[in-house]
Order: sequence, then structure tokens, then C-alpha cells
Amino acid sequence: MIRQKLKYLLPSVRREHERDMREELEALREFMQPECEIYLYCSCAHEATSVRVASELLPLGLKVAVIEDGLRGWRAAGLELEQVPPEELAALPLFT
Repeated sequence: MIRQKLKYLLPSVRREHERDMREELEALREFMQPECEIYLYCSCAHEATSVRVASELLPLGLKVAVIEDGLRGWRAAGLELEQVPPEELAALPLFT
């Protein structure tokens, strides 16, 4: 079994760990336009984390959507990806 770090992300995203997301969003809310939409995606299977985070953010009145099939689905559709900056790569988890 090969363990590797996912080295790509969607273009122009702000990466946040789920444990920090609520705090980060509270800090950003004063700058967010009311029509601002938040798109969540997972690098894990079945969007488990994205769906859970979305269910926590919806009651806060935020417009939230989960990208179906996450990073893998985005890649499979042939859509643009960006490389994770080297300074952030060390902090990423390993996936099999």
C-alpha cells in the first residue's frame, strides 16, 4: 500500500482544517458579502467531512454547497487544479 500526500487543490481556494473553520468564518463574516457562497470539498471518500461541516454552517445562515466527489471528482472532470504550496505540503495528511 502506498501512502502519499495529495499535492493538488482547487484553484483560488482557502484551505482550512475543519477544526478551525468556524473560527475562521467568524473572523471573515464582517468582510463577506451577503450573497457569498461557500463551497466545500473533501479529499476523502464520500464527502463525509464536507457534508458534516456544511450541516454545521447552514444554521449560521451561510450559503454552503458541497462539491460532489470532492477533489477526485474535480480532477476526473478534467477541471483545473493548483499545486499545494511547498510550505503547506508538510502539514497535509497522508492518504492511501
